[in-house]
Amino acid sequence: MWLLSLLLFSLAAGSYIPLSSYPLARKTWLPGDQAKNVSIAQPEFWAGQPLTWKVIARVNGEIYSLFGCPDENITSADQISISYTATHTVVALKTGSQGPQFTLDFFSPVSTVDFARQSIPFSYLTVLVYNNNIEDEVDVMTAIDESWSAQPGQMVMKWHEGRHSQSFIIKNYQQVDASEDDRDMATWGRVVFSSNMSQSLTYQSAAPSTILSQFSLLGQFSQNTSNYTRDHLVAFAYRFVGGNVVQTSLVTFALGLQQDLNGFFGEEYESLYFEPLWPTTEEVVDHFLEDEACAREESIKLDRRVREIGERFSSNYADILEGTVRQIWGSIHISVPWGSKDTLYHLGFMKAISAGGRVSPVSDLLPRALPAFYVLAPDYIPLLLKPVLNMTLSWPMDYAIHDIGKHYPNATGPTDDDEYSFPLQQTSALLWIVYAYQKVSGDIEWAKPFLPALHRYADYLVRHGQYPPEERSTIDHNETQANQTLIAISASIGLKAYGALSRMTNYTDIGNSYASTIMDLGTDTKQAHFTSHYGRADSTWITSYPLAYDKLLGLDTFDEAIYEMQSTWYKDLIQPDGLQFSSEVQFTVADLEMMAAATCSNDVQTLIVDGLHQTTTSRIDSVPGPNRWKVTGANSGRQSSTKAQAAVGGYWMMAAVNM
Repeated sequence: MWLLSLLLFSLAAGSYIPLSSYPLARKTWLPGDQAKNVSIAQPEFWAGQPLTWKVIARVNGEIYSLFGCPDENITSADQISISYTATHTVVALKTGSQGPQFTLDFFSPVSTVDFARQSIPFSYLTVLVYNNNIEDEVDVMTAIDESWSAQPGQMVMKWHEGRHSQSFIIKNYQQVDASEDDRDMATWGRVVFSSNMSQSLTYQSAAPSTILSQFSLLGQFSQNTSNYTRDHLVAFAYRFVGGNVVQTSLVTFALGLQQDLNGFFGEEYESLYFEPLWPTTEEVVDHFLEDEACAREESIKLDRRVREIGERFSSNYADILEGTVRQIWGSIHISVPWGSKDTLYHLGFMKAISAGGRVSPVSDLLPRALPAFYVLAPDYIPLLLKPVLNMTLSWPMDYAIHDIGKHYPNATGPTDDDEYSFPLQQTSALLWIVYAYQKVSGDIEWAKPFLPALHRYADYLVRHGQYPPEERSTIDHNETQANQTLIAISASIGLKAYGALSRMTNYTDIGNSYASTIMDLGTDTKQAHFTSHYGRADSTWITSYPLAYDKLLGLDTFDEAIYEMQSTWYKDLIQPDGLQFSSEVQFTVADLEMMAAATCSNDVQTLIVDGLHQTTTSRIDSVPGPNRWKVTGANSGRQSSTKAQAAVGGYWMMAAVNM
């Protein structure tokens, strides 16, 4: 019954299919161009590394590939459908004209309220069998290998048993450094592949040919886990009750990467939130499998909620929102001090894929991810802000920090350099976010310990925000220049946010004054649109996405007439594949385009949403979570220069401003 509920809210997949998306290390996807025949598809890590994950069925002695068998000479099951919701990807297949139907449910729990559930870095694969012929003998197997470790050839395998679970553990037991990676794929921790104990479940570690031969011949495995080598598969096989399937039967497996040391906060080691509750692998696997029904119940409610929020605008917008949830929450890890016996003191961190692995960048990632948390899970805002604001207390500069660490997951302190420093933009964004939490929560006490630092940052905006000095834009490829209109807009909104946060009306007045300067100097001669810089030619223009925060926070820094001005301007500029970020580049930044849409008229919003939907579902090359591509010139709408970023939280801004 639960699966029927899911299918009512899932939709056809687009250019990428999320499979297993859990915090810290593993976002696993299926290229969209392989979605029509998943039986021979090759799943991948988000950065492109191939991963072995096979699912094979045996029906009356005949074997069929259900998923992930690109090289084996096995009959493929007939694929009926593929669809996904915010938290599930569901594939339906059939074996022969009269054979049973199989459903694969790839389920990555996303919890908006339960930090313990969210912090466990595992996902579920459930295989369901529907059958009307009780005489059919049906077995299912699933297998993985060392490709999940990012360290093939350096691993050992151990077999663990819990109270009611059993697991293969693949790990390099010499590796302890919580920072090393291979093309963003973490090389520390242990791969965990598990299922519930059952008389119907068998397991084995062996060469792929041996695994396939054994399963094809017997439909079960030898229980042998010795003599493991780098080319082995580790595999489970499940025999449905007594060889007979009656109506609907299912089996669930768990897959994840457990890491005891999860980086630093300052000079102290951190571990994941769940570890004081379930400190051993056996305990957390037992709990994860026991928690499946509750996690599934929460996921159904969340899937329905996401769909309903999107449908208030359009079905295309609902499709877009569904595709973001696992991408956003899969970028978060929630930690406690290492060795802690409780979870009272906990922090949240995000990885910036586009900024060399920085931790929780304030200038771009946090403000672009925030709209999703604002709508779905406001408690995540202080969770992510707390480590940032704690570090501001010892930060000597007059502007806000850019990030809290240079190499995820180690939040060892702010980096003050270089190409990733955007003083005015990160200062403005921090003030937006802090006030956003106060506004959505109604909690006027939470930010008070940090007001002295935030006051200093507001003063920085007073000194530099009206006529911004030379600074790079947070959007790559824009050179360092002074008097950028977008930065001035950000600063004026930041000052108004601080005025509302602190109830100091002089900052509100200054923000309003700076907005008047921007309208005088940062618009074309007819005041038909914002120009890219003060005093630039009328032909230059910029996507004024910070206006979305002005509207979200109810600050009225710029009135509705300004929103209408930009909306009218965008309408003539929108291309089939999106809205250029500015007159100086050929690409769109999709999350910022969607933030700009939040202050536009309904017809312009429809143009932007429908264009984004069309590009990401039928035009763009298969990459996980595309977010930036050319909208003019050759290869328009074909190749994304970014992928798998949590910045797609910006897609939620249209929903946020209409709460």
